[in-house]
Amino acid sequence: RAAPQGHGSRLATATARRSRAACKAGAGTQEPRMVVFDLDGLLWSPELYQMDMPLRKVPASGGVSSVVVDSYGYELSLYAGARRALAELHFLPRFEGTHVAYASRTHQKKDAKP
Repeated sequence: RAAPQGHGSRLATATARRSRAACKAGAGTQEPRMVVFDLDGLLWSPELYQMDMPLRKVPASGGVSSVVVDSYGYELSLYAGARRALAELHFLPRFEGTHVAYASRTHQKKDAKP
């Protein structure tokens, strides 16, 4: 299957750039108590409705980590900018009190989980 094209990669990269710029400019300011991410099109590609369920984790090439694939083996890819933003929120001490949440919607109630 061909990879779907979208603007999410640019959006995630732009979001990470703004995040880094805000951190540099905001020295001494209070960090957010919560950061909420939309999932499809911001954190990863393709959007979940474009994938064939169920999703599963499989070893990545080289066996160092794992990746998420659909029933055809098509990979769900985390955008580089999203990966950086999530890593900053997880590892930088200044975000220690910041909660990370997600928001999404679906018309497939059987696939939705709270």
